This record gives sequence, structure tokens and C-alpha cells, in this order.
Amino acid sequence: MSKEGYAQVAANFRGAEAGVKANQAAVQHARVNLGYTTIRAPIQGRVGKVMLSEGNLVKGNDTVQMLVINQLSPIYVSVAVPQQYLNEIRTLHRTAPLRVEAALDKGGKTLAGKLAFIDNSVDVSTGTIKLRGIFENREKELWPGQFVDAWVSLRDDDKALVIPTQALQTGPKGQYVYVVKADSSAELRNVEVARTEGEETVLTGGVSAGETVVVDGASRILPGTRVSTKVPGKAS
Repeated sequence: MSKEGYAQVAANFRGAEAGVKANQAAVQHARVNLGYTTIRAPIQGRVGKVMLSEGNLVKGNDTVQMLVINQLSPIYVSVAVPQQYLNEIRTLHRTAPLRVEAALDKGGKTLAGKLAFIDNSVDVSTGTIKLRGIFENREKELWPGQFVDAWVSLRDDDKALVIPTQALQTGPKGQYVYVVKADSSAELRNVEVARTEGEETVLTGGVSAGETVVVDGASRILPGTRVSTKVPGKAS
């Protein structure tokens, strides 16, 4: 074969090769254009109301909300706690994820999760720090936007001295309770409060386990007043 003939064959090969690459680019460009006709969800979740339907008018570069997808599993629960617990929460969270619990109804089933996020600032209007717990929510018991009772467990106190928060009173010398003695008379006792958790208050002193405290009507009695018990509230 002459040099001129070889050069022509080589040129034809390179031209065909370039044509194949051009066709491949055209196919890829068509795939990109086709992708604009499909919208894929970035997350798995439950779809809400569809806000666009067939026949609605849209235009280029127009921001239109089609629907809202809420993730259900896992799901996040936000809870705010007093800022005085922040340092303890941060210290404990460095060693192991803290337990976050949520109850759908008072006295109902409690769901367990773990602490996933601590906000970067304290809310100055409420003096609380926002936390976020993550729950697997496999049974879809938690629902987006739902209000639940949630709390963070920092420690388990075995033998903690607990009284109903309603029994706690505040006077000039601090906090106190009325203890019902064996003769049914009321005795004022100053107490040392460790912390209050909703309807229960943990004491570090002032009342012994098994004693009966006045829960209702404390504002109407004085030390030594005879009282009658309707619903016993015992320290435990």
C-alpha cells in the first residue's frame, strides 16, 4: 500500500472514531434533557398534598412548590431543657449518646431514642437550650409536627427521695413541705431540692422515706394543725 493510501485509511478511521464520540455525546445530552422531565425525591418519606396537578401553568425559572415530603423513619424530636443542665449534658454526651424519651400521651407508651444534636446557643428569652433526639420510629408512632412530652435522661438515681411537686411550698426561709405526723398534726419542714421534673421533685434532705406530706390545701394550714388525708403523698 502506498503512503498516500495508508494516510487516507488512517484519516477515515480517525474521522469515524470522532463520529462515534460525537454520537455518544449526543446520546448523553439527550439523557440529560430527559432527566429534566423527571423529579426524584432526595429522601424517603411520606408525601403530603400534591399542590400541582395536570393542566396547571408553569414557566421557566419559576419556583413552584409541588409537594412536601416528611421523613418518618428515622424522625427527630426537639426538646428544650433549662440551661443549668447544659454543661452536664455536654460532658456526658462526649462519652456516650444520652437517652432521649418521648411519650405520646401522659402515662402512655414511652419511646426511646438518643441525643443527636445540641444547639449552638441558649435561647435568651426562655433560658433554655434546644436539643434534638433521633428515633428509629419503625412503627410510625411519631408523626411530623406532633406535640409530645419529651425528656433527656442524664442519670439513673437508685433510692432517690421523691415527693409530688405540688407538695413543695416556698417561704421566707426557702422551700418547705408540711409533714403529717403520727398524731395527724402538720409539721413544717425545710427541704433541700435537688431538681424538679414535672410532677415530681427530688430532695436531698428534710424528709425521710415513708413520711406523708401534704399535697393539697397546704396554704390553709399552719404548723400543728390537724389534717386529714384524702390522697396520701408519700416520699419514696
